[in-house]
Formats: sequence, structure tokens, C-alpha cells
Amino acid sequence: MDIKLEPSALDFAQSAKMKKEAAIFAVIKSAGGKPVRDEELGKGCPDISMIDRAEIINELVMTNKVELGKAKNGSMTYSYKDEITIPSTVSATEEPVYRLIAEGKNMGVLKSEIMAQVDVKKRDLTRTLAEFERKKLIKKVGSPKQKYFLYDVTPDHTVTGGAFYDNDRFDKELVDGIMHILKPHLTQIMDAQKQSDTHPSLLFRAASVTPGQIADWLNEKRFVKFLLTETDCRQLLDALVLEGFADRRGDEYHAQLSDKPLVASGLSFTPCGVCPLVDQCRPGGQISPQTCVYLDELLEW
Repeated sequence: MDIKLEPSALDFAQSAKMKKEAAIFAVIKSAGGKPVRDEELGKGCPDISMIDRAEIINELVMTNKVELGKAKNGSMTYSYKDEITIPSTVSATEEPVYRLIAEGKNMGVLKSEIMAQVDVKKRDLTRTLAEFERKKLIKKVGSPKQKYFLYDVTPDHTVTGGAFYDNDRFDKELVDGIMHILKPHLTQIMDAQKQSDTHPSLLFRAASVTPGQIADWLNEKRFVKFLLTETDCRQLLDALVLEGFADRRGDEYHAQLSDKPLVASGLSFTPCGVCPLVDQCRPGGQISPQTCVYLDELLEW
């Protein structure tokens, strides 16, 4: 005997299902894209049966809200997928290709990866990608292995070859522009220390900067449209060392001294130059270079 539900009862059942779906989706989304194991989902939604949970998960996967995965022990995991807006000019058959490229974000997707994950013939895929490019929905970056990105997405530096590459071409103008403001900055730091009361033996350390400090300074200036990393700035500083403009000690860099002579002699750059007991210092004596902690610190630095 078939049971016919009244509209009010049907509405109640649908409402209850929507609440369960919202609860499961909230647990997965709260993980911030990290995989959620099935047992964790069960603990987060203890009032939802395993059967209902499986049914709701399947619907979330079918609607591209959740992505399935597997943990190292083989158990199922569920990850939140960012909502993707499909342009009206993309047909239903083209949508899986567009969605996969969008999911690639700033790391992009290879054509071979699209072929492996989307049921599409190579000729049809080539035609679809060309049409997307014509409509300026996507772009391809890289050589020899080209990756596809949404048109407005800025590719990650690891894809383009680094911060100082533009479409596989070394951006000399960008580097020269950064150097144009970086050199005076390092020189200004050195000059400030020379004009202060900083002792000559501590001058280089006081006038030194790390790649991290330079990254913070350049990013604050917003000289480039993207954030420079510590690695990017280390490359810039190393280039200045090779050029002869700067010196490096460990992970610290400073501008070389200008041609203008310092008021102090070369000897004053060592602890011996200011030591009041230098006349009594001799090898093997009570005061000797072998036991001098100040010389040790100088040599370690």
C-alpha cells in the first residue's frame, strides 16, 4: 500500500533534509579546504545517520560543492570546493573544462591534466580551449609545458619562472627599477651609521639588513603589484654583491663603504684599536690575543 504524503509533511521532510545538508556542509567548509575524514564528519554531525550522511555527501559532490579524497589509511575524506561562477557563454559540455581550470587557481592546469579528468576528445578539447582564449575567459602561460589559467588570475611565481619573469622573459626593466630604489636605501643606512656615534668596529653590522627586512620595506613601498618574498629579495641582494655594490656576511647585507675616507683608521675597526690594555697584550701573556673574547666575537661575525 502506497503512502501518500500531504504537502505539509513533504515540506517538513525536505526542510529536515536541507538542515542536515547544511550541517554537514558547515563542518566540511569550516576546515578551510583541508580534508575532513568520515569519522570526523560523524562526530560533527552525530544526529545524522550514516545512510543519510552518504546520500547528502553524494549530492554535495554532484553539485561540485565538495571534493572526495582518500586518507593514507584508505578512508574517505571530504574537502570544501570554492564556489565557481560559470559564464553564460560557457555551454554545458564546456563547463567541466572551465571548472577544472578555475579550480587550478594560480597554479594552472596542464592540457594533459584536463584530458585525464574530463571525458572529452583531444580535438574537442583543443577547440574548446581555443574558444575560451578567443573569448578571453582563459590564458595559457609557460614554456615548454603550457598551463591554463582563468584570464584574470595572476599565475604563481613558480609557474612563470620567478618574480622577475614575465611570460618566460626576464623582466630587466622591473629589476632595474627595484635596484634604482634599493641602492640608495642601502647607502642611506650606511651613511646614517657613519654619521652617528656607531663605533667603526660595529659599523657593518649596524648598517646591515636581511632579505626579510628588504622584502618588508619594498612591499610597504608597493613598488610592484605583487608581494616580493624573502627569496626574491635575497636574489636582488646577491646581485648587488656580484656587482660590487654590497657585501654579505652570513644572511646580512650592507652597502660597501664609499670612496670618502672615514675619520677612523683601519686599526680602529678591530677591538685592538680601542683597547686600553693593547700595550700589555702579547701571545702567551696574561692579556693575549688567544684569550681575547672581543677578537673571538669579531672573527665569528
